[in-house]
Amino acid sequence: MLQCLNNFHTCRTDGIIRYFQFMMNSEFSSVQTVYILQSGEQLVSLQDFESVKERFDWVDRKVLLTEILHVRTMTSQGCRSIIAVYEDGKMIRTFLNLSADFHPSDLLVQRAS
Repeated sequence: MLQCLNNFHTCRTDGIIRYFQFMMNSEFSSVQTVYILQSGEQLVSLQDFESVKERFDWVDRKVLLTEILHVRTMTSQGCRSIIAVYEDGKMIRTFLNLSADFHPSDLLVQRAS
């Protein structure tokens, strides 16, 4: 790790680490990306997504990352939002500030509305 030049300045690396630790704090808002296959199966883990990622080649990763960062700013502290990427219809929907009783299976119902 880089060493700081003096006591008044922190290293860029240390600042980035602290920023990500802050962002990962459970009290901070969270945004989850869920990929939903035509079958209705929901993929949350990277490992599951890797096995079918070619089915989502239509998703522009830069646009998705920008959306994640934007939604994070709109999500209330302590709440969570979901960005659902549907294989069927090649559609992306955002669900902001979900209630505590919201269940991921509700994403299939929400898509229809």
